[in-house]
Amino acid sequence: MTVCSKRPRIAPTPFNVTVIRIRFNNGAVIEAMFGVHEAIKDIIIFVANLLDIPPESFYLKEAVGSRFDVNTSESIGEIRLVPSAVLHFNYHDKDNNLPLPMPDHVALCQGQREIMTFVGIDITDYKF
Repeated sequence: MTVCSKRPRIAPTPFNVTVIRIRFNNGAVIEAMFGVHEAIKDIIIFVANLLDIPPESFYLKEAVGSRFDVNTSESIGEIRLVPSAVLHFNYHDKDNNLPLPMPDHVALCQGQREIMTFVGIDITDYKF
């Protein structure tokens, strides 16, 4: 392995942050701001913490078909989800009874904002 391959890849983008919108089947949309250097799995862990579900139970999908799950290691900038993107939330098992966001999750958003540990994230809106 060469020295160059050990270095982290820098996303070739002029943006430092991106707005990510997570759209759910029930019409709910969570909008959050992430740093472009953060990994896609940080978004998935954020959504899993918000809904209090295991991150392995769902995936996020772009409209063009790219799927991202907890094993995706690329950064937001590397995938070019800048300056904003909409990702669609889907469970792996369509017949489960796991929750979708409801209006009472707004309080969870506020609580999540207080305990967030990754850099550059902020919840900007929660819509129904």
